[in-house]
Amino acid sequence: MWRISNIRAPRVVVAGIESGVGKTTIAAGLMAALRRRGLNVQGFKVGPDFIDPSYHTAATGRPSRNLDTWLLSKSKVVSLFKRVMLGADVAIIEGVMGLFDGISGRSQTASTAEIARLLKAPILLVIDASRMAGSAAAIVKGAKALDKGLRIEGVILNKIAGEAHAKMCGDAIERFTKTRIVGAIPYNPDIALPERHLGLIPTHERGEIQEKLEAISRFVKKHIDLDTVLEIAGKAPRLSSVSFEREKIADDEERPCIAVAYDEAFNFYYWDALMLLEELGARLVFFSPLHDNTLPEGAAFIYIGGGFPENFAKQLSENWGMINALKKAVEDEMPTYCECGGLMYLTRMIIDFDDNKYRMVGVLDAETRMTRQLTLNYTLANTIRDNLVSEIDEKIKGHEFHFSAIENIPKDARFAYKMIRGKGIVNGMDGWILHKTQAQYTHLHLAANRKRAEKILAAAKKSARR
Repeated sequence: MWRISNIRAPRVVVAGIESGVGKTTIAAGLMAALRRRGLNVQGFKVGPDFIDPSYHTAATGRPSRNLDTWLLSKSKVVSLFKRVMLGADVAIIEGVMGLFDGISGRSQTASTAEIARLLKAPILLVIDASRMAGSAAAIVKGAKALDKGLRIEGVILNKIAGEAHAKMCGDAIERFTKTRIVGAIPYNPDIALPERHLGLIPTHERGEIQEKLEAISRFVKKHIDLDTVLEIAGKAPRLSSVSFEREKIADDEERPCIAVAYDEAFNFYYWDALMLLEELGARLVFFSPLHDNTLPEGAAFIYIGGGFPENFAKQLSENWGMINALKKAVEDEMPTYCECGGLMYLTRMIIDFDDNKYRMVGVLDAETRMTRQLTLNYTLANTIRDNLVSEIDEKIKGHEFHFSAIENIPKDARFAYKMIRGKGIVNGMDGWILHKTQAQYTHLHLAANRKRAEKILAAAKKSARR
């Protein structure tokens, strides 16, 4: 048992008043600029997003972590934060959507505001000031009045037209709200991060990311007072002690190998979930469905997360070595767990936005069609069949986020989950089960419930002994 007391953990939340105000660019720029000062910076993202944390990781050199009170209990969020902060000098926590946007209009569950309260973290409020001046004060005053328990300690004005514009906004905010202006950033399309149908393009696909982050870092350093940011972060109160225990890890030859798909096409994973599998005794070996022809030697379990297989469908379809290896592994009853992009990859084909058809692994007798309809939900499901991660009647929480649909599903297809909240694959069902394979649209956070990771490990150990 490890016990660490009196954690300092300087921290600040970068929150937006709405989506699209530039939170990710500013948060990543702050992380990169502070790292260049020689600090160990830890990035966090509020919510279930996989893409924004990839920019944090590139900026800090430390894996970014998700803080989400739908996927994880409040106590797990706090303990995760405290544990990850060991060895870090400062945390930059990027919010999700607007500051108060949660799971519903009646609840702030899973909102940035809830995370800020849980962690007792001061807030830097980012405002797109491009179409306002003195009215910016009303926004800040309203945010502070809506929840007086929050500590909005500073404002960053984004997309300002010049010094006179910044002064008009800043004078009004300081006069009516007594809140400091920490930065005023001119509009600059050269530092904007590129987007596509699911949001920003992950850093795994962007070879020039360090060059881009360097440019953003320089721009942020010029227009944001980093000393004030650190001063505000340093005012966060100390956190109580954290206790955790590490499993006794077996020798490599006794640890089952879990093959994890990880490349440009598949990279949506929660780092804490992967670390939990390792701590429980798994040996994680990463492989690429795009570039490798075979599965890792000794693989006993396959884990294919989400990503953008639709953007790499041609390359995936041409890698027959990997397609055949995966098909044989599934048909030979190797336990295989897939989420979203992994589900799509196991179908017969992906039909892209332009109706081009690309053959995939084909173990699931259906097709994936890309659509213009966004499916975006936090999910809740009841387990109706024992499966790789949950047991009958167990409720599971997750999220779904995609622009695709699974078509021509056999009538006798078996499913693990009945959706209570969310869409699933078809008719409110999710978790397609075939052989010892489970494929679903729902993304789970394995660290939410230790028993889920333990079930995966047990399946891997059993498979390794065959």
